[in-house]
Amino acid sequence: MIGQSKLVLLCLVVISVCYSQNAYSNGWEHTSIDFNLLVSALDDSNPNIRRRAAESLGFRQQAGTTDALLARLKKNETDARVRQEIYAALGKIGENTALRALQACLEKEKDKMVRAQCAGALGNINSELAEQLALKGIHDEDNRVRVQAVASLGSFRSAATVQALKMLINDKFAPIKNTALLSLVRTGSMEATAILVESLEQSSNHEQALVSLQALTLLADPDTAEAIRKVYTQSNDEEIKRYALVAMANTRAQRSESLFLEALSSEDSETRILGLEVLRNFGGPGEVPAIIDRAMIECSDLFVEDSDQVLLNQTGT
Repeated sequence: MIGQSKLVLLCLVVISVCYSQNAYSNGWEHTSIDFNLLVSALDDSNPNIRRRAAESLGFRQQAGTTDALLARLKKNETDARVRQEIYAALGKIGENTALRALQACLEKEKDKMVRAQCAGALGNINSELAEQLALKGIHDEDNRVRVQAVASLGSFRSAATVQALKMLINDKFAPIKNTALLSLVRTGSMEATAILVESLEQSSNHEQALVSLQALTLLADPDTAEAIRKVYTQSNDEEIKRYALVAMANTRAQRSESLFLEALSSEDSETRILGLEVLRNFGGPGEVPAIIDRAMIECSDLFVEDSDQVLLNQTGT
């Protein structure tokens, strides 16, 4: 008979192979292994098996999962990657009973990546203590931990959190600033609209403009339409223009169809396709003639390209 340790290893190797492929990364394969077998694997001598077991348990919502993961931590897990996966799993499950372990991690853990994982897990736990720990985490000495703490703050709604995020929007470290913008939207703060519009108008580089537009997309406020339209019409950056189109579509602002109709004439094929996609979902009967005209042009261009290909390479076509 095959030993239990070898059986666990075999199962987790299969998971490892499946999980490396995007088509199977939704977590279903992690629920195919017996729960008790995974719990036993947390104590395996092989750290890779312990890590994979913790990862799989993160996809379980059944009773006893959090307790099993916490029990492993109490045994002073020596492998940093295993600890990181355990904290990631605790964050996915999101039970309040994990908070003390996460607090200990933020206060005592020496490995920066593990500590960052703990900060990121806080956002999945609906608790005042989780919010307090995230607020404390933004002052960590390591920027990776700070970024994760800022991301977690987006899950909370208190005035203290909103104020902290408003301050972090002026942080000199770009990832902190950008994450704070996105988190501010997620808090649902009424102040987000004015702050995001100002951020967009004062964008000094490509990255800040994209992040501001991404945040405005999440906000979906019709009052931001004019600022988005201005960026679209003034920018020569096709990627920024595409982000602006998506943000404008989410505002569902009246008379925004002209932007999407203009996109149909762009020299950039991705922008044209995006304009068509938006009009397909949000346009009305008035835009049908323009869509048909654009479709005829696209078909004509495709025919010409195919014809040229045939002439240039008859045998390879």
